[in-house]
Amino acid sequence: MPYLVRKEEGGGTVIGIGLEASSWRGAFTAGVLRTFGMRGAFPDLVSGSSAGACNGAAYISGQLNVLAGNWIDLAAQPIVDLRREARRANAGSIFNMSRIFHIALDRGLRPEALEALSASPVEFLIVATRLADRAASSDYWNDRFLLHYPLALRFARMARREIPPPPFERIVFSSRDPLTRQNFRAVIYASGRIPILYAVRARIDGAHFIDGGFTDKNPVEPLLDRGCDRVLAIVSRPDGIVRESFFHPRESAAVQAARREGRLLVIHPQRNLGVSKYSWSVRRVKRAVRLGEEAGEAFLIEHGDRFFGA
Repeated sequence: MPYLVRKEEGGGTVIGIGLEASSWRGAFTAGVLRTFGMRGAFPDLVSGSSAGACNGAAYISGQLNVLAGNWIDLAAQPIVDLRREARRANAGSIFNMSRIFHIALDRGLRPEALEALSASPVEFLIVATRLADRAASSDYWNDRFLLHYPLALRFARMARREIPPPPFERIVFSSRDPLTRQNFRAVIYASGRIPILYAVRARIDGAHFIDGGFTDKNPVEPLLDRGCDRVLAIVSRPDGIVRESFFHPRESAAVQAARREGRLLVIHPQRNLGVSKYSWSVRRVKRAVRLGEEAGEAFLIEHGDRFFGA
């Protein structure tokens, strides 16, 4: 049964799906979206941070095979690669993540996919984190400190002392914006760029960007801000918590209110996926995709008509 629904301009229920920054656990999200796409279930808006931005691009552009295949194929790539060609692609770094990300972008953002993204009635919101100008030029807020800031923040709280917050700003790019359309590849890379691990810097229009999860790990609030009446958050951890950011593993006040009001539903696995930012394998990624497909099917059976409309 297809669930493809489009609201008329200026009326009707507005539906949004939020896709989390989840590193390799994004394979679970890919499985959910693949099932949705095969059933013709598409919302009015999709928001994504990091891995969620990659998944969102494939989902909206109709590349259902890329959704799962990309994660499975890329899981065979080493996180550390000493080969000369790999280091050249990674700005001299032995960390292979920049190259892995660009391989994914090569597959997912072919010319026909970019055309489909631009032409789709589904608005695509891509969340990235911009560093203030003073931070981008500061030795204090360098890549190494940015990567370890969550740990430093935890130690500071244990010692009951304060450390200055990073000068971050959440930026939401929209597929309706011509600048975003002209820079889809750069925007999605910026949304997923983790300091140090992704040695190639992410700059758009002169500004320095890093992973969207630093300011919005589960980008539900951009959907609520756009007036979505119903929002679905796809979360890759069994607890189903819609985390605010990498630094704040709780739910924001806006997300809690949406839960209470019944505007927010959450899809999450029933058990740990066994996949993380630094630990993955082809076998585990395949399992995560399969669990996502099963969760997506179960959601459509239980909530499909109510959420997407008849």
